[in-house]
This record gives sequence, C-alpha cells and structure tokens, in this order.
Amino acid sequence: MEHDVPLAETLKRLLKRIREEELEVKRDLASVAKSSVQRQAYRGGTGFTHLEEHIASSIVLQEHGSYNCAVTYLLRMQCRSHHVTMPPRTRADLTTALTACFDGLPVHIVQHLNHPVGDRWIKIGATAKRYLNEFKLRAWIIEQNVLKGLAPPSSEVGTYFDNFIIAGQPVGAIPFVPRSDMTLIGNRRWMQRFRDRWNISLGKVASRDIVSPIEISEKVSKFRGGWECALFVFS
Repeated sequence: MEHDVPLAETLKRLLKRIREEELEVKRDLASVAKSSVQRQAYRGGTGFTHLEEHIASSIVLQEHGSYNCAVTYLLRMQCRSHHVTMPPRTRADLTTALTACFDGLPVHIVQHLNHPVGDRWIKIGATAKRYLNEFKLRAWIIEQNVLKGLAPPSSEVGTYFDNFIIAGQPVGAIPFVPRSDMTLIGNRRWMQRFRDRWNISLGKVASRDIVSPIEISEKVSKFRGGWECALFVFS
C-alpha cells in the first residue's frame, strides 16, 4: 500500500495535465474560429479586404471604367502575406469578381471614391492614383524595351514621369512630388523602390536570339555587295 500512494498521486497529476492540455486546445480552436469569422467579416465579396476593393474600384473610376490596371493591382495583392490562404486566381476570374463588386457598390461609396472627403477616402484615392501612375510608367518602359529596343536610363525615366505623368494630372488632383524636385539620393531611393515593386531593370534590354553563323555570313555578303555597288555608282 505504501507504493500505491505515489502511483495514485502520479495518475492524478497526469489526469490533471491532460485536462489542462485539453482546455488549452479548446481555447486555441475557439480563437482560430473567432479569427476566421473576423477575417471573413474583414474581407469583401471578392475575397480581398474592403480597403483593397475600394482602392481597386478607385482605379477603375480614375481609368474611366477600364479594369486592366485594377485587376493587375489585385493580382499583385493576392501574393501578400495576409492572403496566404487565398487560392490564386487568374486575371479573368478577378475581372469577373471585380466587375460584380464594382457594379454592386452602394451610391455613397461611389460618391466617396469620386469626391474623397476624410483621411480614409483621401488615402484610398492617393494610393489608387500612385499605383496608376507607376502602372503607366511601367507600360512606357516596356514599350521602350520591347517595341523600340531601348533601355531608358533612370534620368530619362524620371523626365518622362515628370513631363507626361505628373504634368498630365487634372487640376485639383492629388499632388505628387516630381522627380526633378527630389534630391539625387531621394530620386535613387524612389527609383530603387519602383524597380523592386515592379521587378524591372531600367538599364537592361533582354538579349536577342543568337544569330547563326550562316545568317551572319549572308548579312555580311549582302552588306559587301551593296557597298561595292555604291562605290561603282559614285566613282
């Protein structure tokens, strides 16, 4: 009997620990369930947060009904950490979801987006405009690289941003600091952040396909023939 007492106490302590662990697990499950409900309430009909939906809708309004830039914004947002549980969706899916969300916006929300009053709505409009400006700047860089075969330096990118994007803002629009008004260090930091956000390199153009030796020989032969003809004509 003397040996039964410690064993009984051990079993009691073990049972108590099991019950405490069980209660802890139940609290964790309840906390997860509560957080899930809060996250669902925090998200809008598209699966994104209400803030992200409003920014995307503001982009649509500022683009006069075009969804291209706004859908690109949502594609980038779904890679953020707070959307880790969101299954990735295609551009077509997001276009459909955003169209339904935009068409279902209450009238007072549309008024706030068109005429922002208050810190929240002014911030939404500024974020949308800033994203739209960078989207246009990126499109111009792609045009220079792909269509014209040019690699614009940072100074040229800043000049284009000032002369065409900032200068093209309507009267009364949210003011932005031109690149020319920045210090050299400030401009470099802005450009680096822009490159990081859009994953681009301003000073490089993708190399072309390697030309075969036969094609090089043919081009040189044609060049020589034309050069000899020119000498004959002007001699």
